[in-house]
Amino acid sequence: MIYLSKEQIILLDERLIEVFGGSSGIRNDNLLDLSVNSIRQTFDGVDLYPSIIHKAVHLGFSLVSNHTFIDGNKRIGTHAMLVMLELNGYELEYEDSELIDIIMDIASSNKKEEDLFQWVKSHCYNINIQTWLKTWFSRSDYDCIKCGVFISENT
Repeated sequence: MIYLSKEQIILLDERLIEVFGGSSGIRNDNLLDLSVNSIRQTFDGVDLYPSIIHKAVHLGFSLVSNHTFIDGNKRIGTHAMLVMLELNGYELEYEDSELIDIIMDIASSNKKEEDLFQWVKSHCYNINIQTWLKTWFSRSDYDCIKCGVFISENT
């Protein structure tokens, strides 16, 4: 399973601000740590978030609802969730308006984490990770479209 680190989420937020505008910075570092680390929680040796989808949804929900960053919490929460899903072999099929609606409902406390999980689950499909990795890494340089972070194989 591929997790996003705190540093990667901060970098993703910085790139999103470069692309879409807004104020940069972390409002609450402890809440950022909580969002990033809580997806690995266990109780009595059992994962509290048992699947990749559970973990990605919790990360996204937590970033949106905890207002961890000064600006763009809905944006970073959404992108972190989508990137984590894609890195682990899942994609979503949805209309932009559907995604916007569920995220806005989360941000306004009209929907709960379980609602987001059910929405993601109903829009999610498992991609062939081997084919995806072969395509993804066959390029010398590529642009991570979902996160707007330019990545080079040499870095």
